[in-house]
Amino acid sequence: MVFEIAKQKNCEVKGISLSKNQINYCKNKAKELGLDNQVNFALADYREIKGQYDRIYSVGMFEHVGKKFYKAFFESMNNLLKENGIFLLHTIGVVDNPTPPNKFINRHIFPGGVCPSFSQIIEPIEKTGLIVADTETLIRHYDKTLESWLKRFLEKRKEVKDLFDEKFVRMWEFYLASCAAAFRYRDLVVFQLQIVKNFQSAHRTRDYIYL
Repeated sequence: MVFEIAKQKNCEVKGISLSKNQINYCKNKAKELGLDNQVNFALADYREIKGQYDRIYSVGMFEHVGKKFYKAFFESMNNLLKENGIFLLHTIGVVDNPTPPNKFINRHIFPGGVCPSFSQIIEPIEKTGLIVADTETLIRHYDKTLESWLKRFLEKRKEVKDLFDEKFVRMWEFYLASCAAAFRYRDLVVFQLQIVKNFQSAHRTRDYIYL
């Protein structure tokens, strides 16, 4: 996303992560694409970032923030966002009441990960004074992504087994297949929230999305 935004909008973009591998990969990729004068990457926690930003986005990270840190997360976004800025939150969530994390996934795939309910996201936003300007629930989208991952994974099954073992292969196959089913048959969805600091920052319609 960093590279795509930089190319499409010809702007400066900063990406952060707690993964050294991700940061090193992205820095090398930026040089490869000739975008290292527009993008930069930092090995940092979101609470360590300073400055003011026109746009902020979080994709696939909120599931790892932890429920007790939701308020701190949105307070950080509030501090980092300019008065006329916009923040996009993209996260996997559950459609039912708040529930404990899936034991299998929490133990073997994403330790400490939580898929929030909509109510768990909204309450801490309200406490920070931020405003939800738009919200969209993506249904019957991510199942296709997971099915594609599963297909590609099974095509490389032997190579993965050689790298790890049969137990790992079976565990990962079950994870991808079961999550695809959860997205398809009513359990998991993707929430996208557009968040602002004041009414003037909000778009009147969604026409700008389709330009």
